[in-house]
Amino acid sequence: ALPLDLPAAASDPDLHRVAALVATRRREPAIAVRHLQVLASHRALTVDERRWLAGQAEEAGQWTVAVAEYDRLLASGQGRADELWQKVAELEARQGHAAAALAAWQQVSSPARDATYWRRLTWAAARVGRREALDAYAAAFAAGAAGGEQWLEAARLHAGAGEPEDALLWYERYVASAPAAAPEIGAEVGRACLAAGRPADALTWVAKARTPQVNDRALVAIEAQALHMLGRTQEAAARLAALVRDPGASTSHTVGEWFAWLGRTAQARGRLLDASSYFGEALARGATPTAE
Repeated sequence: ALPLDLPAAASDPDLHRVAALVATRRREPAIAVRHLQVLASHRALTVDERRWLAGQAEEAGQWTVAVAEYDRLLASGQGRADELWQKVAELEARQGHAAAALAAWQQVSSPARDATYWRRLTWAAARVGRREALDAYAAAFAAGAAGGEQWLEAARLHAGAGEPEDALLWYERYVASAPAAAPEIGAEVGRACLAAGRPADALTWVAKARTPQVNDRALVAIEAQALHMLGRTQEAAARLAALVRDPGASTSHTVGEWFAWLGRTAQARGRLLDASSYFGEALARGATPTAE
């Protein structure tokens, strides 16, 4: 049998090819990689040999080596580009290189973009940044490949970016695909409605989220703010007063926000002394009230 510890300066470089073949058959990929790299130092590898080296490096967990070989194949224009880009993307993702993975996924041509492709593209994009993720979700949706949790994630990213109208569009898509989820996300959709200046819609979502088991303080706060925006300040004040009397486990800052809204309702009704007092309570709890 051919020994696998050939010296790098073996008189016949192709002996390293044979040793690499033996190592591959023995399922010893790291040894195969070493011999193929020595062979490459003596002569140019063929396309098949380079793919062989990349595959053995991948099996050995030498992902940087594998990526470098796939990159060389891509640069040479030899081999199936879509398959190679997918290999590079997967290996970059395994190493936690989300930006490099995303860049590689984006090189895959449209005909090769199946459901798995879109899942992996959006996964990488979501780990690069908010805008990259939103662009990826939009592209997946346009291709008819996005759905479910991707739509919800897009909605939340838009909401976090201060883009409530866009957020609501994605929330609507998500709920259309999963109607039973409406009560679970009612509070966050209600907040997006408030941010978009749509208080009546916020009340609708509060009603969807409110069940005999769910009537938490967050829903009451959203309802109070919506009522205030609709000019129903007395009703809003009543709900806010109940919240500050019984804050439960709410944080001091959250209670401060409720006091700030109480201040706004008092101000809207001309009760300026009460408004000043409520704003003071809000400030004491770390909230930053804005008078209307």
